[in-house]
Amino acid sequence: YRKAFGSYMGGRNITVSTYQAWRVMRDNGNFTAVDKPLEGDILVYPTGTGNGNLSNGHIFICGKVDNNDHNKTQLMSNSSYTGKFEQNYTIESAVARYERLGGYKAYWFRVV
Repeated sequence: YRKAFGSYMGGRNITVSTYQAWRVMRDNGNFTAVDKPLEGDILVYPTGTGNGNLSNGHIFICGKVDNNDHNKTQLMSNSSYTGKFEQNYTIESAVARYERLGGYKAYWFRVV
């Protein structure tokens, strides 16, 4: 966030977590909640808000939007397996893992 926007998302001393990032985006005027994502929007599944089937949530950046099938829209994130930022999910696969299995609610945000 700092590299892209020149400041720290929630201040220098914020604990880095999906939960804290969600709180900052929810409460910070630099973000607005959205229902239908566009490329560059942020999807957050905040850790600690699911049903306990998954140990942690996740954060994604919306990639190429599939206008023919919204569920095929690409999502990008840091992969825990490779340590690289990559296109590693679609909305469909994120919903299956984080919403259906993990019981998380999806929160979409756009930088304003």
